[in-house]
Amino acid sequence: MTTGLEAIYIVLMAVGLLWVISKTISYVRKQRQMEARWNDMIYDEGFKDYLDKLKEQASDVNETDSGDKPAPGGAAH
Repeated sequence: MTTGLEAIYIVLMAVGLLWVISKTISYVRKQRQMEARWNDMIYDEGFKDYLDKLKEQASDVNETDSGDKPAPGGAAH
């Protein structure tokens, strides 16, 4: 009787281990696919052009705002 229970226990543990391994492999595959999609999106030429335009706009704004500004509240010292 004990040997039968031990065999059932070992089989159930092996099935559980296989289930955990399969879930881990599935998770890793999904993460790799998401990363590949993200990289495709990030390195897309249209997106790069968009980021370059934003950088140009930000540098233009910084150049025009670099002049002397009045003190807050209009008080000059």
